[in-house]
Amino acid sequence: MEPNPTDTRPPAATTDEAVADEDPQEALEKRFRNGANWFYWVAALSLANSAVVLFGGEWGFVFGLGLTQVVDAVAWAVSEESAEIATVAKVVSFGVNLLIVGLVALMGWLAHRRLQWVLVVGLVLYVFDALIFLAAGDFLSLAFHGWVFFAVTNGLLACRKLAALDSPPAAQAFSPA
Repeated sequence: MEPNPTDTRPPAATTDEAVADEDPQEALEKRFRNGANWFYWVAALSLANSAVVLFGGEWGFVFGLGLTQVVDAVAWAVSEESAEIATVAKVVSFGVNLLIVGLVALMGWLAHRRLQWVLVVGLVLYVFDALIFLAAGDFLSLAFHGWVFFAVTNGLLACRKLAALDSPPAAQAFSPA
């Protein structure tokens, strides 16, 4: 279809132009929320992985925490050694995993309150969790840890920019009224 030379309307916006037209603060909010939401995803998928193990399944999500998988592995090792305490070991491990997952979900909740230190602490802890997969040679889970690290870091950077937009410039903050 050829363009009409008498048409004075501007051409339809491309995807890049549509993104450029988006409110910068709204775009930062979206990046921030996307990064902070990963705490919820990691918590939920880790809990799902633990539930699968508790009920005897042999699959899991790669986004889950290595720490909860270690707790599950210890419970299974104890279960194999002593059939008398197998159920207790599995239930205790699930309880420990609930505590871990609850803390990760709490970090997500606090991150959504724009507490930058929570995002930083979460990133540091997630790096340590990634070391579990590195030691185990689980490179697929390690790669997904890298992706989540990138997404949360992106959210942290957006959070910092939002904080800078929200705070008044130094000259205005200290000027006499």
